[in-house]
Amino acid sequence: MKKKMILGIIAAVLVLGLVIGGTLMLLTTVTPTATNAVTIGAAEIILRERGGYILRDGERIPIDSVDEPTVVSGIEFGIVVPGDILEKEPSVENIGSVDVFIAVKGSLTVSKDGEAVTGEQLAAFFAANESAIRDFFNSIEGTDDAWWGESAQYIDGDALVGSWYLINPDTKALEALAAGEVTPDVFGLIKVPEYLDNSWSGVTLTLALTAYGVQSDNSGYDPADTGEADYYNFFQTIFSTAFDYK
Repeated sequence: MKKKMILGIIAAVLVLGLVIGGTLMLLTTVTPTATNAVTIGAAEIILRERGGYILRDGERIPIDSVDEPTVVSGIEFGIVVPGDILEKEPSVENIGSVDVFIAVKGSLTVSKDGEAVTGEQLAAFFAANESAIRDFFNSIEGTDDAWWGESAQYIDGDALVGSWYLINPDTKALEALAAGEVTPDVFGLIKVPEYLDNSWSGVTLTLALTAYGVQSDNSGYDPADTGEADYYNFFQTIFSTAFDYK
């Protein structure tokens, strides 16, 4: 009996389909479109500075003064004398939309009487004055040193190069700079060695700074890497080709 009932229902459906016109009509429905939009975040940073004062004999002398952190091409200190302390306070602002790890590279170059000292002359200059140049570089200090890991300096082409990395003061791992935030000052003071003699007259030391940022999420960075070599290797891997960072 059940078998006959099922067959009867199927027959009725088939008959109903034929009555409608030989085409089986299906009930259908469509939901409103759900649009899944994905916007790629932007990694963008700017280097800002304030300073431009010379501390000499207890006096704060404005030379190329910038009192508010602003985007500048650099600070020209002009004529200085041994023992001067130079105020220069660079920082990095994250104006992008993603968190980034930060490195700042400093390149120290030399000129004499307005002419760049390069090649063999530079090598000879570094050899004769290495301790003074390194003392100049090593005198760089700031108010927030705990936030910056520093690499050892090395000669790269015509410059003495060193780098600073934004780190967590407690874990010593790289610290991500959140979107919209500004780093503590990379450093604040540079001291001109007191013992420089007349052979340094007309010598200009130029410290060029470049800031680098890389997204912190999905970057492959291991927070267990907490040494200067680890910071350096991470940024070297990311920037060696595009930025010639080395």
